[in-house]
Amino acid sequence: MDPINPGPGSKVVIVENQHGDIHVHGQKKSIPRLLTSIPSINPKDVVGRTDDLAQLKTRLEHASNLLLMNGTGGIGKTTLAKLYANDHGEQYDHLVWVEQKESVVSSVANDPGLQKSLDIQPQPGETFEKAFLQMMLALQNMDGLNLLVLDNVDQSLREWSGHLPHGPRWHVLLTSRQVIGSFELMELGKLEPGPAKELFMKHCSKPQDEAALEAFLKKIEYHTLSIELFAKILEVHWKMETVEEFATYLDTNHLDDETLQAIVDIEHAGGETTLYRHLLQAFDLSGIAQRPELMRLLKQMTALPPSAEGYPLNDLMQWLGIGEEQTTFVNHLQELHRFGWLVQPQKNHFGAHRLIQTIVSLARPASEEDLAPLIATFTEKLGMDYTKDNPVDKFQWIPYGQAVLLSVEHLEFSEKAELQNNLALVLQALGDYAGAKGLLEKAVASAEKNFGPGHP
Repeated sequence: MDPINPGPGSKVVIVENQHGDIHVHGQKKSIPRLLTSIPSINPKDVVGRTDDLAQLKTRLEHASNLLLMNGTGGIGKTTLAKLYANDHGEQYDHLVWVEQKESVVSSVANDPGLQKSLDIQPQPGETFEKAFLQMMLALQNMDGLNLLVLDNVDQSLREWSGHLPHGPRWHVLLTSRQVIGSFELMELGKLEPGPAKELFMKHCSKPQDEAALEAFLKKIEYHTLSIELFAKILEVHWKMETVEEFATYLDTNHLDDETLQAIVDIEHAGGETTLYRHLLQAFDLSGIAQRPELMRLLKQMTALPPSAEGYPLNDLMQWLGIGEEQTTFVNHLQELHRFGWLVQPQKNHFGAHRLIQTIVSLARPASEEDLAPLIATFTEKLGMDYTKDNPVDKFQWIPYGQAVLLSVEHLEFSEKAELQNNLALVLQALGDYAGAKGLLEKAVASAEKNFGPGHP
């Protein structure tokens, strides 16, 4: 084929802007329709959001640029975004879904689907910002009608929103608990009483007095995650049979105010104190803290970065070093899911909601022993053998190392310093010198506490 006069469907592309070259060599690579994995969802699992789905479709079609779906944590923003992508995905020529784990820039640049689909990867010595800008330019240049979902974004998006794809070829949906900039806003509210009752009874088969159920749902403010959690706890509770008993428990069992305030402060959610109080009470009510084997597994699951898709069972078994006890491990995962503490977005995939992660980390902080398997796994995955390893292959593990370190922030032990050191070296290879410097300083301080000053 003549490279100057390529055949049908192929062309030579060289794109350049102020951010540097997009490296496309030779023939233009065929771009898949699904540039990332799109989280699946069973529409039958969603209750009371038909009107919201119709509104979302209309708002996206008429949004001038970006549409921000905003609402309380656990209200159902990600669920509705999944439902839209699955119900209306066929109208789009390309679909992209990225869940923010750290910053929105690093989450996009480090997404393996985008890296493969666009043939763009962060390179050693280059920052995530450069790869992010290259990816956004590549998306902007795509033909057809396309959908980009950025799930659970925060204020870090403000600086970069002008680089997101825009114009008539792109529908861009953001989900966030925060109001960000001056983006067009769609508020997702609480469930109406009827759907709230339907959702509760979907997860709890124990018969309930109708008036008592309505009063209980009002008490927990028709909050989606709370409804599911309390319904699942009541379904399996060994003693309590009615929502009246649950309501009495919520009224009479008081919490550690320090723990509650710590959660509110961390989540910047002064208006959601009642929600967190109820979730903490649900934690105590479920009795899970009296099940050491389940409690340890829940701490391990909530130490991983949040994932809308959940984590494959085989990955979890590898990361946690599960050997001959695989059946017991799977049974424990399924039990936590049945209790409402884990989600199972698809078959053999498990994860934890962000709100549950916060509740567990503060109500029952992990010990060194709890997270030892994850510390060992991600220390190894972030370890660099400069004679054979490509630093680029290590970048995917950065969010995991950061998440686990956050879960052991309150602890000091030698293995923590090793993980900090390995993560710092990968960040340095990436070009994040400030992040690397901060971690190396922490690693040195940790080593001195464990071994004394002057330890090599």
